[in-house]
Amino acid sequence: MSAYLYITAEGVIVPDTAAILLEVNGEYKAVFGQNLNTDPEGPAGVLINAEALARGEVVANNAALANQINPNIAGGIFLDALLALTGVDVPPATNTFAPGIEVAGVYPTTIPAGSQAKTPAGDIFQTTESVSLDPDGTATVNFSAIEAGPIAAPAGAWTILPGGVLGWETVVNPSADDVLLGTAQPSDAELRELRNNTLAAQGSSLSEAIISGLYNPAQTPGVRSLKYRENYTGSTAVIDGITLVKNSIWACVQGGSDADVAATLLAFKTGGTNWNGAVVVPTLDPNSGQTYLVKFDRPTAVPTKTRATVKLPSSVITSDDVKAAILAYAAGTISGMAGFVVGGSVSPFEEAAALNALIPGIYVRKLEVAKTADAFGTIEVPLALNQVATISANDIDVVVIT
Repeated sequence: MSAYLYITAEGVIVPDTAAILLEVNGEYKAVFGQNLNTDPEGPAGVLINAEALARGEVVANNAALANQINPNIAGGIFLDALLALTGVDVPPATNTFAPGIEVAGVYPTTIPAGSQAKTPAGDIFQTTESVSLDPDGTATVNFSAIEAGPIAAPAGAWTILPGGVLGWETVVNPSADDVLLGTAQPSDAELRELRNNTLAAQGSSLSEAIISGLYNPAQTPGVRSLKYRENYTGSTAVIDGITLVKNSIWACVQGGSDADVAATLLAFKTGGTNWNGAVVVPTLDPNSGQTYLVKFDRPTAVPTKTRATVKLPSSVITSDDVKAAILAYAAGTISGMAGFVVGGSVSPFEEAAALNALIPGIYVRKLEVAKTADAFGTIEVPLALNQVATISANDIDVVVIT
């Protein structure tokens, strides 16, 4: 048999199955003679087909493995390793944290850590620490979802699971305002986007390094999107509509805590560079011990509305599903779609694509967008660098056609 010739300097060659079969057929005839009966149902034909199939699987396997070297295609642990090369750790999935849940029952019952209750939606939470009921039979305790991801912890009464603590009678979440939603494990598409945003995470001073630091979840967790500009001149200048003092940088950041954003800006910017922005955070330089007044901006929310004229693929799909798909797009939770980001326009084309991605078979006849105070249109709605679009379910109008 001939040598394996499918890996070359140009990469892995993936021939058609027919080409592999023809090649193996020729190899067999070269060994056993040109008169060899290679009919697929004959003994030689069966062996040839098996060899061609096995060789094709090896080629496909090698091609799949070779693709893991390409960060734009790689997935799983291979993509994690590529992120590690630029100093970025894959953010882990986290569990929803619900503080201050009210529990009640018979004094002096002790509810141990790990005691479980169920929300009206059926999601299970457990106490994160032990708590004893006060003389009035009440106490507050923190709960955490047992499953990772954005599990809702709604306000209202929850249900104690059967077999719970004797003397524990009720559990109520007084408010969902302080609930910290968990996060799901990022998809491969989200990790590829993260890698593209953090290629300079190991650098400093350069614009790309500062942006990478802000997007790096290990450095600035929770950052969703941002815009960045720099004034390298010796006088105040207006750059893309933003006024920047001399020799300064400007960042408008969506998400992340003020303290983390300020610490990242201080760590990555060039010494002596000034900042711009309405948010001012006193930040200690751990190296010098000097405190700096770091400035940056938060985006101004611009409420928008959408009108989708659609034909639904079945009676099971409803207008609420259409609204949920648009809200998912806006929140950036659809793999490969950024959604509403700082300085990004509101695109009817992207919202229509989101509907097609989440609702297979839907027919989008027309999708219109606008700021809430404006008339609907089918063209993109541009926003300033320091703005971010928002939308609510009440601002989405679904027109169903037959």
